Amino acid sequence: MKKILFIIFAMFAFVITTNAHEFTKCSLDAGVELNANYLFRGNVLGGLSIQPWVEFTSYGFTFGAWGSYGSGTYDDFTNNISNKELDLFLSYTTPGDYVTLKITHFYYFDSSQFFNYSYDKGKYCSSQTELMTEIKPSSDYPFILSVNTQVGGGDCLGYDTTYMDNYGKQWTTYISLRYELEIDNWYIEPEIGFSPWKSNYTYFDPDSNTHAKFALNNISCKVNYNFFTNDYMNMYILAHIHFNLFDVGYKDFTYQKNFGWNVGVGFEL
Repeated sequence: MKKILFIIFAMFAFVITTNAHEFTKCSLDAGVELNANYLFRGNVLGGLSIQPWVEFTSYGFTFGAWGSYGSGTYDDFTNNISNKELDLFLSYTTPGDYVTLKITHFYYFDSSQFFNYSYDKGKYCSSQTELMTEIKPSSDYPFILSVNTQVGGGDCLGYDTTYMDNYGKQWTTYISLRYELEIDNWYIEPEIGFSPWKSNYTYFDPDSNTHAKFALNNISCKVNYNFFTNDYMNMYILAHIHFNLFDVGYKDFTYQKNFGWNVGVGFEL
């Protein structure tokens, strides 16, 4: 873990020292969304959800928190997890928004400790820590490449007894390419995302007791429309649809496993 932290801080230091520009912006931003469904990387993680967030930005650094509280539960492998979540994150973005480095700690409320990374009494790990590198080559063509890898937490490769204790760390990774299009009050974001090797984002076949080595996790499009904007606040409605093809060839196409949708409303200061 010490080596991982050293690499993370070294990456932050490299990005900072190779940029001569200085930021002068300091801002505190907050908002909340009410969503019909909680969608994340091609997965449906819950039903009706309220999702507040807050961020503080200064000199290219952003520290923030994001939460979700909603109805129902979702099934992750064989364990039902309550749809409650709290994420803390720290990021650094270079001038021009060309490169962003971000570390996020995800916590799912299952009565365990906040930084509990172990497989505890048959429960899914409550905590994951993920490192993200995001690259936008040009502001004129806002294609964004994002690489997200778990550096702490549960890299589960199966059900129950075939959990991470048997397989060790797999560096679960999700890679995506998205495009950000803004036209007047419209924001449109198509995305395609995949997992490049076997991980907890790839399909586990209980019959053969093996994981797939590749998964096409997410083909999606998100649309926001700002219907009220002034100097202090912004209000918008949103729609989101995705397809997850991670288990094609293993099972039939199923609603909520391979297809998800969301509509919602958001408010931000």
